[in-house]
Amino acid sequence: MAAKNNSYSIEGVLHTKFDTQKFDTKKGTPFYIRRFILEVEERTDTKIFTQIPEFTVTGDTTSVLDDILPRTKIQVMFSLQGRYIEYLDKEGNKKTFHKTEAKAFGIKVLEVPTEQREAMLDDAFSGPSQETDDSLPF
Repeated sequence: MAAKNNSYSIEGVLHTKFDTQKFDTKKGTPFYIRRFILEVEERTDTKIFTQIPEFTVTGDTTSVLDDILPRTKIQVMFSLQGRYIEYLDKEGNKKTFHKTEAKAFGIKVLEVPTEQREAMLDDAFSGPSQETDDSLPF
């Protein structure tokens, strides 16, 4: 995972994608959010560790996931955004809230799963229909 100006890139397999959610802003314009989970394997000499980070895409980027099926290997370009909030609860006790979010701004397909690739090839090479049209003059 490389970082440059709070921009990171990671490769993994699309584990889960959720439906796009639509929210109306105060101005009345729609705002779209979509979450997805990536499965990332980190290998050492003796072990494999599987991580499943969740990412969020917004706006026009939400539609990028439409045609990407689970188990597809993808590269995600993202930035980290975090918030740390301190507040007092109803009893006057100090509480803290910390949230870190990985906001994706680019997704690139690296490898299509074998079963999906085979289905695409079957569709491409199935050839024209064997039906004939006898109404042609030749």
